[in-house]
Amino acid sequence: MDSNKTTTTVGVALIFLIFVGWFYMMNQQQAKYAKLHPTPAHDSAATSAPSSAPSATPAAGSAASAAPSGSVASDSVARGGLFRSAVGMPVVTKTVETPLFTATISSTGGSITSFVLHHYKTWEQKQLDLIDGADRRGGDINLRFVANDGKQVSTSELPFVLDPKPITLGAGDSVAFAAVYHLDSSRAITKLFRFSGAGYLIGVEYQLTGMQEVVSGYHYTASLDAPLPFLERRSQDESTNAKAFAGFAGDMEELTVTKAGEATHKPINGEITFAGMRTQYFEKAMIPNGLKAIGAELSGLAIPARDGGVQSKYAAGVNIPIGHTASEKLPFNLYFGPLEYERVSALGVGLEQSMNFGWSFLVRPISIHLMMPLFMWLHGFIPNWGVVIIVFSILIKLLTIPLSTGQMRSMRKMQ
Repeated sequence: MDSNKTTTTVGVALIFLIFVGWFYMMNQQQAKYAKLHPTPAHDSAATSAPSSAPSATPAAGSAASAAPSGSVASDSVARGGLFRSAVGMPVVTKTVETPLFTATISSTGGSITSFVLHHYKTWEQKQLDLIDGADRRGGDINLRFVANDGKQVSTSELPFVLDPKPITLGAGDSVAFAAVYHLDSSRAITKLFRFSGAGYLIGVEYQLTGMQEVVSGYHYTASLDAPLPFLERRSQDESTNAKAFAGFAGDMEELTVTKAGEATHKPINGEITFAGMRTQYFEKAMIPNGLKAIGAELSGLAIPARDGGVQSKYAAGVNIPIGHTASEKLPFNLYFGPLEYERVSALGVGLEQSMNFGWSFLVRPISIHLMMPLFMWLHGFIPNWGVVIIVFSILIKLLTIPLSTGQMRSMRKMQ
C-alpha cells in the first residue's frame, strides 16, 4: 500500500506541474499576440458596445458590430434609382415598453434599433441591450429585393413614416402599428409590427402595395443583418456557443466560425421553417408565418477579440418567392430574447434545436425530460440561478453515490 501511495503522490505532482506549465505557456502566447496584434481604440471593422451579460453569469466583453463577409447584410446596396435613401432625412423614433423589454423603432428602415431587456443586467449592473446602437441596419427583419432598374433595395435604408407616440403594454396587452414607405401616391411598402406584453415574440409583416411592376427577380430575401453582440467577459465562452442556423426538413442546419479571419457562407435549398442566430445566452430567430421559404442563407465572420480570443458575427436570411401581384403580404414571427427552453419550444417549429443539450440519440432526451424539469422545479423554490446550480450539482452527486461507491469497492478489491 505504501508504494501505491507513493505512486499516487508522484502522479498528482506531475499532473500539477503539467497544468502549471500549460497555463504559463498560454499566458506567454496571449502576451505575444497582444504585442503583435494591438487593438486600436476605434476599429473600423468592430464598434465596441458596453460590456454586458446576464446577471446570473460571470460575463462581459465588448460587442463588435461588423457584418459577416459575404452575408445577407451588405453595405454595397445600390443607392439612387426609384427608391429614396434615408440618408440626410429627419429621424423619428418610437418606444414600446413591456414588462420584459423596451424596444425602440426608428423611421430609418422602420427598424428596431434598441432592445433593452428588463430582467437582465450587464456585469456592471447596467442595462442590457441586444442591439448595438452603432449598427445602422437595425436588429429585426429587413427585406431585400432587386428593383426593375437593376438596383438592389434594402428596406433598412429607406425613410419610413412613423408615429412617434410611445406605447406601454401590460402583461396581458398587445398592440399593432405600422411604419410606411411611400414610393409615390399609389405604391408603398408597409411594415406592420405586433407586440405583446407576455413574451419575446414579435410579429413583423411586410405589405407591398402596387409594387408588382417595380420588383424584379424571383424572390425576396428576409434577413437578420445585425449580428447579436458578444456579451461575456471571455470571448471564448461566446464563440464556443454562438452560431447561425436554419430549420430544414424537421432538422436543423447550422454554421459556425471559430478562427480569426474565417469567413463562411452557407446556402441551404429547400423549405425553411426558421432561421436565425444565437450566442451563449440569447437568440434572434425569424419564423415565416404561413409563407413558403424556398431557401436560406447563413453567413459568419470571425474577428480577433480584445482578450486575444475570437468574436464570431453571424447573419441569416430566408428567400420568399415573389408573387408579382398588386398586393403582397409577407408575415413573420421574430423571437428576440433569452434562450429559455419553455418559451422557445412553445413556438412549435423546432426552434429549441438551437439549444445545446448533447447528443440527440441519448443525452438530449435525458437533458430535456429529466434534467431540465428538475432544474426548473428547483428554480421555482430558489430564485437565484447560482444557488440553483449548486443545489442541482449536490443532488446529482447524491444520485451517483451508489455508482461511485461500487466503483471504489472494485478498486479496493483490485488493490
